[in-house]
Amino acid sequence: MVVIIAGASRSGKSTVAKRLSSLTDFSIIPFDSILTTLDNLYPETGMGHFDNNIEFSPKLAEFTAEFIKHITYGEINGIIDVYQLFPVDYV
Repeated sequence: MVVIIAGASRSGKSTVAKRLSSLTDFSIIPFDSILTTLDNLYPETGMGHFDNNIEFSPKLAEFTAEFIKHITYGEINGIIDVYQLFPVDYV
């Protein structure tokens, strides 16, 4: 099972993720770290931190869906903490 916690920067996503993790024993997956790594190593992917999240969110939604397929296949339970993803794009 994967839970996505998305929202504006500094809105308490990480705090909620940590609390939920302590109650469920799910792993926290901070997408900031994944996106920064992709941006630093593979800038040609266009995956990184952007000011224009309206344009970036659809691309991130596609990436997130594929990522979730792989971690659930491995039976990993996780909480994704992300601010660049808008619910309308993930649905």
